[in-house]
Amino acid sequence: MNRRHNATLALLTLAIFSLACSLLSFGGARLVVVPITDPGPDLLRELMPQARDVIARRLDKAGLKADVSVVGDGEKIQIEVDDEKDIPAATTLATQRGLLELFPLGADPRPVGSRVPDDFTPVLGSEDVAEAVVTLDQFGHSQVAVTFSPHGAEVLARFTETYPDSYLGIAVDRVLLIAPKVMEPITGGKAVITDPNFTPESALLLAAQISSGPLPLPLMLAPNP
Repeated sequence: MNRRHNATLALLTLAIFSLACSLLSFGGARLVVVPITDPGPDLLRELMPQARDVIARRLDKAGLKADVSVVGDGEKIQIEVDDEKDIPAATTLATQRGLLELFPLGADPRPVGSRVPDDFTPVLGSEDVAEAVVTLDQFGHSQVAVTFSPHGAEVLARFTETYPDSYLGIAVDRVLLIAPKVMEPITGGKAVITDPNFTPESALLLAAQISSGPLPLPLMLAPNP
């Protein structure tokens, strides 16, 4: 009788444990990213942990709860998010390079959304960014405020003082986000990225990318995770 009772109790305990695990994992989801091109085994061992750390910082700054790890033979990064609805945002943060650059565009304006030509050289880059946060403009619309490092602020002030009435493009992955005309020297070491299509969520994702730095290598969703 005792054996049967103990066996029944053990089965009941196992069932409760399995149910608890199911409840804890409910709503979570997983995605896997891999390099777009093979950098070779040595560089892969060096760059994938760096990419994992960048992705983890981005997710944290965007307020997404997730575990990020290098898996397989070091050729994959796995992201496990607590909430399945966060998968689109996590995918954006894990696959967009996120390289911020400021380009002198000369006297001719260029349309937002256009690609900066490959022969254009940036005056500032992601390494010059100290912080990027979401703020609101006077109408309550989301925007991304970028603060540059002391060196970046100095370069920005010197450039805008030297080239008045020219256009300065702010681009991510060489796609223009804004291209304002320089009306006066920018001496505060700050720039604001605006977009009429910004939502609070899209502005937050952009700020998370910019403030976390670019991925050290291009990544894409794994075709067979």
